[in-house]
Amino acid sequence: MATTIHEISGMLTQLKAEHAFTENNAIAASFATEKYLSPAGEKKVLLLFSSNEAGVEIKTLGAYSMKGKKENKAFFKLCSILQAFSFGLQFEYIAQHGFVEAVVEVPLGTTGKLTVEQLHLCVVSVVGCLESYHELLVAALETGELRLPDELKKKMEEHEQGASDDDSTTV
Repeated sequence: MATTIHEISGMLTQLKAEHAFTENNAIAASFATEKYLSPAGEKKVLLLFSSNEAGVEIKTLGAYSMKGKKENKAFFKLCSILQAFSFGLQFEYIAQHGFVEAVVEVPLGTTGKLTVEQLHLCVVSVVGCLESYHELLVAALETGELRLPDELKKKMEEHEQGASDDDSTTV
C-alpha cells in the first residue's frame, strides 16, 4: 500500500514540524520564513500534504495571489525557470481561486513508500525556493519585468550548454 496520511504525520513529527489533520484527510503544516511573505502577510509557508493511490502531493495554499493583478509573462517565465532548477517543484495557476501554488508530486504507485528523507527534500524544495526567490517573484509579479540574478543566469547558461552538448552525435 502507498504511503498513508498517518505515516506522513509520523514523518513530520520526526522532522519536528508542527502539523494538524484537515477535514479533507490531509495534513496542514507551516514553516517559518525570513523573506517569504504569504498572501496574508505572514512570514511562513503553509503546506498541505495529501496521499492517494498514485503517491503524495505537497502544495502551498496560495503562494502568490494573482487577484487584481494582470497575468504577466515575466512572473510565469521566472516560475518556469525556477521549476527547471528545483527538485520536483511545479508552479500551478489556479484561475478559479486567483492563486499560484507551488507543488511537488511524488509518484509512488500502489507499493511505493515515501521516506522521511524524501519528504524532507520535498519540503526544502518548496520552502527553500519561495524563501530564496520571493523578492524576484514579487518584483516580476508587480512590475512585469524579469531581472535574473547572476546565479540564475549562470545556471541557465550551464543548462543550455549541457543541452547543446547532448544534441551532438558521434558516429
